[in-house]
Amino acid sequence: MKAQEKNNGVITIQGSYVDTVDIPDSLILEIYTIPFQYKYKSMIAKVVKENFRFSINGLSRPHNITLKNANPKWTGTPILNDFIVMPGDDIAMRLGTYLKMPKKAVNGLVSNDTVMLMHEGFRKIFFAGTGAAKYQFLHELDSNDILTVPVVEKDNVNNIRETKLNLESVKNHYYANSTAMSQILSNRYKILLFKSKILDKYKSKLPIETFELLKLKLIADVNHNIYNFKIATIENIERDLNVRLSANDKETVKDEISKYQKLYDDSLAGLKPADERIALMPTNYIHLLVEKSIHEVGHTNAYQHIKDMYSSSLRDYLITYYFKRFLPQIRNRDSLLNDAITFVKDKECQQLLKNIGRNGKGVLAYQFALPDINDKIVRLEDLRGKVVFMDFWYTGCGGCSNYYQSILKPLEHKYRNNNEVVFVTVSIDKTKYLWKKSIADGKYTGPSVSQNVISLYTGGQGYNHEIIKHYGIQSYPRPLLIGKDGKIFSSDYPVLRNAKGLEDQIDQALKQQITTN
Repeated sequence: MKAQEKNNGVITIQGSYVDTVDIPDSLILEIYTIPFQYKYKSMIAKVVKENFRFSINGLSRPHNITLKNANPKWTGTPILNDFIVMPGDDIAMRLGTYLKMPKKAVNGLVSNDTVMLMHEGFRKIFFAGTGAAKYQFLHELDSNDILTVPVVEKDNVNNIRETKLNLESVKNHYYANSTAMSQILSNRYKILLFKSKILDKYKSKLPIETFELLKLKLIADVNHNIYNFKIATIENIERDLNVRLSANDKETVKDEISKYQKLYDDSLAGLKPADERIALMPTNYIHLLVEKSIHEVGHTNAYQHIKDMYSSSLRDYLITYYFKRFLPQIRNRDSLLNDAITFVKDKECQQLLKNIGRNGKGVLAYQFALPDINDKIVRLEDLRGKVVFMDFWYTGCGGCSNYYQSILKPLEHKYRNNNEVVFVTVSIDKTKYLWKKSIADGKYTGPSVSQNVISLYTGGQGYNHEIIKHYGIQSYPRPLLIGKDGKIFSSDYPVLRNAKGLEDQIDQALKQQITTN
């Protein structure tokens, strides 16, 4: 790693197509910082006579990259997906024939019954040059993700929605989840052992720091995937099952839950590397430690927990990721964020935290200019003097549909005659046709019920639009309330996702008195 850093941050990635079937006209290389995963830059290269070349300058440390077809209508798997690049990498790729996908698996092993995968990312790729072993390993890892299918890889328990709900049904629900979770964990660790053996083959070809980095990334990726399964909480029980539990019943359910929650905690043992620099690089390792803190102490106390448990640069990175990823769910976010900005020492983390502060109450809202369904440009400044509620969504988002139907639609109706309130929905759909169809279907938003309901669109830019980047939106639906003065009145995700909470916030914003200078 140190030897590569002497190369002034230059990275070269070039390639040639050996198999000329379905070659794209051009490729796009997206570069992301580690571990925060915001886009650093994008580059496009033409594929000329089956060849392409990218040259990246100015990188002083590892980054993540994604290499894929540049056609905006393309939806396949990237050629390189979340690969780690390092200063000094000089890579030559040979893209060969397509891999074959097993139709089914028997006892955890793939069968010979296969189908051809006609996606760029599923080609056989061979790497040569400085840093090639790292790329070859990551490609082999991706290939085995496709060619190795575990037997149990889903939670086969649906939410219980019974007419008569009682403690026994709740316990049975989580007992079933516990069984499924044990099966999932078992299969995940079989995959981890299998992938670890693949990495061991490359050990002699990799610098020791790179090997440790890839080992940590491998372990963190598997554990992060496990941690992403919904960990049961009393709030989820009461929400999903629509039942109120007594204090004693809650304790009983907690005991049931704890039988498999411990599996998560045990799975994290021994993850901390000896060299802290390595810990800062794998994206999912940072994610994982933050999620672990939230799981142990909850969103409210996670910030202090991270401050107390970790030190130096790792602590700065964890705090920054905590705010970047979970800001809407954090209570007292403004005071905690201000504390974090003065507390962290890393310059990049400080700047990111300041950018995240753009969601804070009293901060001037982003001055958007977006097209409506008739291609008329609507600007925030045109709505000054009104309370503006914004909801960001996309077609296919189940939470977005539920939020609109159960929360927004009734409130749009309630305030339909109030000219001081405007409901603005912003879609990040990539195509106008899909957006307009969803409006017509009325599932995620709907045709205006009055003059104060406006449907807007990010013009095909999706999550790359500046308004999405400005607010750092990571998940959907994403509600936001702007006051009459054009400043953020509330970005409190839990409050705005609740019908009564949102209504109260709108009513408070309506009472706001604005002064003119």
